[in-house]
Amino acid sequence: MNWKSYSLGCLTSFVFLFFFVLAVILAGFFVFHAIQNESDKKIKDDTYLLLDLDKEIEEYQASPDFFRDEDTPLAMNILCEKLFSAVHDKAISGIIVKISGISPLSYAQADELVNCLQSFKEASGKKVLSYIYFCTDTKFLVASCTDKIYLNPSTSAGISLLGFSTKRMYMKSLLDKIGVDVTVIRVGDYKSYGEVFTEKEPSKESLIEIKKVYGEYFDRYQSQLAQNLDVPLAKINKLYADTSDMIISGENALELVDSLAYYQEFLSNNNIKNVVDIEAYKPKYEIAENENKVAVVYLSGSIDSRSNDLEQNIDFESTKEIFDEIEEDSEIKAVVVRITSPGGSALASHLIAKQIIKKCKIPVVISMGSVAASGGYYLASSADYIFAEPYTITGSIGVFALLPNAEKLSKKIGVNYRGVSFGQFAESMDLFNPQSPRTVNAIQKHISSVYDEFCTFVADNRNISLATVKNLAQGKIYSATQAKSVKLVDEVGYLEDAILKANQLAKIETSEPVFYPEEADWWKSIFKNKLGKVPFLKEFMQTQSILQSEDLVQARIDDAI
Repeated sequence: MNWKSYSLGCLTSFVFLFFFVLAVILAGFFVFHAIQNESDKKIKDDTYLLLDLDKEIEEYQASPDFFRDEDTPLAMNILCEKLFSAVHDKAISGIIVKISGISPLSYAQADELVNCLQSFKEASGKKVLSYIYFCTDTKFLVASCTDKIYLNPSTSAGISLLGFSTKRMYMKSLLDKIGVDVTVIRVGDYKSYGEVFTEKEPSKESLIEIKKVYGEYFDRYQSQLAQNLDVPLAKINKLYADTSDMIISGENALELVDSLAYYQEFLSNNNIKNVVDIEAYKPKYEIAENENKVAVVYLSGSIDSRSNDLEQNIDFESTKEIFDEIEEDSEIKAVVVRITSPGGSALASHLIAKQIIKKCKIPVVISMGSVAASGGYYLASSADYIFAEPYTITGSIGVFALLPNAEKLSKKIGVNYRGVSFGQFAESMDLFNPQSPRTVNAIQKHISSVYDEFCTFVADNRNISLATVKNLAQGKIYSATQAKSVKLVDEVGYLEDAILKANQLAKIETSEPVFYPEEADWWKSIFKNKLGKVPFLKEFMQTQSILQSEDLVQARIDDAI
């Protein structure tokens, strides 16, 4: 064999393949931009942007996602950017909010969207109309803030006002049947995360906390709905407490909507001829460049020691890289950290709070999303100022550890797990041996120290006495207003309020926001948009991540709360 010719042939083939793949990528890139440019050309005068709430909405999207399809969630940050652009775009006459499904929309997301739409109306004077095929509570809250609400006249269409509900799966009976015991070691009588493994129903303390927060939010929601619809609060209260109609449709819905009309009639009645999906709308108005910038950092997901390959999370190294990049940019005068997290590893939470956020040399303001609790609050407490949104759940200052034991299961299936060990705690993390009282006491002592460190950190940073923090802690959860009343947060407000506060603390009048992380993780996007929709898979992975975590002690709130 002529190895020289063979090697040359291989090299030639490789070079050809490389340039072929590069050509395909470039061709795809140009086709993509050609499509984008074509969509821009379709924006005519007197156009309405269509916001379809049949899609899920996520907190943040770093950059255009090439894997987007009809199932890909909308991104709140991009929606707000497009609405801001539409305020100044003379070709845009208004917004149509179309509601046709029951895909999930949390109360916090609905309230944030209401705030964005109301800001759009006030800044532009343009119309915002809603058209409903079918909707439930949260999406009707969004519709209620629009100038006019239209409902499809079919009896199969309608509005279903169901009320608030939150439930958790209690797995004690299942674990007993298969032979698995879970020991939960915790500090805080109200730290209820582990009880789903040890109890068959919620504890008294858990119910007290959930009712305290959700009761307030349900009252707030009803008041907000009454105000937006300009009807007496008693009327809304009656709809939830005393009505035989689970689905309000046809003429019965006229007390909640302005008109009944089919979609084409709705367009014709409002003289709407041009409609463009908001996802296809490319913002033409950009914020003027400013030498003063405010970094807006989105930290979302579970807090872990390292980056998760499958879903969005918060880890020390990734967060440090972002803050290092921020500190190298002299134009950035302040940081707003947007936290949406149920917490996670107590160690990772402490390190990010103390070694990264607390050490930042410029002002740091927190904007809490739907949840910023336990480890999420740990991060928030390190900042100079904290905003919670009206429907934020926060607090849950407390820690726990889960110690599963499958000794009974191993006996059931005929597996004997035997060996030798040296040292009094050598078998303390053994899945097939029950935990000894010595081990439980040692871990309890360690967890108590972690809890004390957590409480002390909050007390020092929030300028509250340690005794007061320990009384507020114990795993108790708080609404935004409840947290403000006990000084766990400073104000109730939205992301834009946090940016304005950051300007104030940095002593600058205006600023240009720059967003982090700057790049999207495509693999995580694929998992979240596809695999993450498989029933129970997300819940399974969350439990698995705790059991397999490198960090024994967790500062986390149940995602179902």
